[in-house]
Amino acid sequence: MKPPLQERFQVYVLGPSQDGRLATVAAGKTVLKLELKVDTDAPFLLRSRAIRQKFQNEVANEGGTQAGLQFLKTMWTGPHQDYRQSDFIPESLQQPYYGYNGNPKPISPEIAYPPGGIITLDLMNTGPTDLTNLTFYWIGVNLYPWGMVPSPSYPPKFAGETYAQPFIVPGLGAPEIRLNQPFTAKPGSDFVIRGGQAAEIASTGVLQPASEMSIVLRDYNGMPYMNDWVDINILFGQSNFLASVPVGPVPQFVQPFGTGAGSHGLIYPEIYLPSDRQLLIDVNHSCAGGGPDDLILNFLGQSVFPR
Repeated sequence: MKPPLQERFQVYVLGPSQDGRLATVAAGKTVLKLELKVDTDAPFLLRSRAIRQKFQNEVANEGGTQAGLQFLKTMWTGPHQDYRQSDFIPESLQQPYYGYNGNPKPISPEIAYPPGGIITLDLMNTGPTDLTNLTFYWIGVNLYPWGMVPSPSYPPKFAGETYAQPFIVPGLGAPEIRLNQPFTAKPGSDFVIRGGQAAEIASTGVLQPASEMSIVLRDYNGMPYMNDWVDINILFGQSNFLASVPVGPVPQFVQPFGTGAGSHGLIYPEIYLPSDRQLLIDVNHSCAGGGPDDLILNFLGQSVFPR
């Protein structure tokens, strides 16, 4: 049965570009009334959240850590400015691995915000160091009347097979922005995108974490699926990251399990890419120095063949 409204994958970003107070959150500081406004043309259903900060203590070919996130506490509102927490809650109690390297946390049941609705966020940095480029991601779907935005789908009769299709952005400098990089399904079939993996290919050929790389995905009409740059870790599982779970008072970092390329990011609802259309990808490598390196995105999903 066809639902009354079309769901379209959506990520809302609340970071330094939306509120400059998030560029540096000083140790011990409380920040109140950070506001994120959802699009005015569609209701938004919140289904997961994620957080990040700028990587620290980066090691060549291994990436860095986000050691300050275990000291972050938050509380935020629903659609009626109704706080969903009675007090500040540590993100370390809510996010897998303290929120490091992505791993969005599901929100169930979903929370519905009206067109133009406001999500208000309060936070505390209870740690001993500043948090740099602190960013929050609100992930879910926008709802549209059928026909308002493109909605390609399966042919009446088809065959399908599990399929992975890599996409490489070659020779990406640091820093560098590239816009409208076209991704096309393999000839003769449509492609259903349900997730992905990511890594950076160094000039030596070694796979390494794609540090400080972010993307914007757009449909073939150029309409974005997010309101700002989304860090690679949030959408795609990465391989070979520096061990990132703090243990002990120093702390030391031990290798996590259940993350990375084996636990790839999910895109829901899926993005259906017809064979004669392109997914447009904006890429932002904001790390200063190094490069040029190649960025590889491995899209995961299903090939669809009309019958």
